[in-house]
Amino acid sequence: MTSLGDDEFAAALELLTATDGPVSFADLRAAGVAHPAHSIYELQLAGHHIEQLPGGVRLLDEAPKPPSPPPRSGRVRRIARDD
Repeated sequence: MTSLGDDEFAAALELLTATDGPVSFADLRAAGVAHPAHSIYELQLAGHHIEQLPGGVRLLDEAPKPPSPPPRSGRVRRIARDD
């Protein structure tokens, strides 16, 4: 038995896979997704890799790379402790 939410998730996933560029929330609403942000969140929870962009969202083939750590200066700051 499918619910309305399942149909919305399927419509959102279909639109994301059919489009190469970013998909706006207005595009998702036009495709029949009543709650686009919730649908994107649920798709992310289901394991789909979705990148959020200023113009909308897009589906990625693989997980995004984590940001690189900040460079280390090599200096250590020592703080005196009270005894």
